[in-house]
Amino acid sequence: MVDQEVTDDMLLKIALNTTICASWSHLALCLDYEMFGGGGVKLIKQEHVDDPFTQVTSMLEKWHNHHAKKATVQKLITAMCNCQWERQAEEIFGERLVKLATQANADSPDGLPDPLRRKITPLQLMEVSKELLDLWLEIGVALKIPKGNLKNIEHKHRDDLSKRLFEVLELWCDREVIPTVGALVEACKCKGVNAEVRCRKALGLIPK
Repeated sequence: MVDQEVTDDMLLKIALNTTICASWSHLALCLDYEMFGGGGVKLIKQEHVDDPFTQVTSMLEKWHNHHAKKATVQKLITAMCNCQWERQAEEIFGERLVKLATQANADSPDGLPDPLRRKITPLQLMEVSKELLDLWLEIGVALKIPKGNLKNIEHKHRDDLSKRLFEVLELWCDREVIPTVGALVEACKCKGVNAEVRCRKALGLIPK
């Protein structure tokens, strides 16, 4: 079931999927940001220049070897769904397994329903930075970023509100053990329903 270790056949099917192969770095960051976010993706691209299939294969092998039996079907499906690849997950694993993985996430003891309990991705940070750039300061305050940091960010990015918000979000992510989608949605409520809706759209929780 979804708690079983992934197989080589499953990983091969993922690598052969053209959509995933073309944007495999997104999947890598959703699978294990600590492993691939600090230059891991760049290193794989340097090792296998202009060869996306070998790159994604190498990434999946590294992830599987590192986590062994903890590299489960559920984690892989969840990462794919975080990349908005539910259809591809269903093609590879079947609709039943995808539903089981989604239900398992929803039943998590932390109380946050999926997808709000998911760890936020770099792609989502960029989308929020573009959508809510005018609220960078309010969101920074809501996320409890120190005033000194906010002043430095304002001075550093005098003419770019989007970069201000992105740096605010990066500071927040560095501070939190698990920066979740739900926590950011809560922070965006500081400016009312409209800001929350804009945030949810940027995060892909509701259609744009």
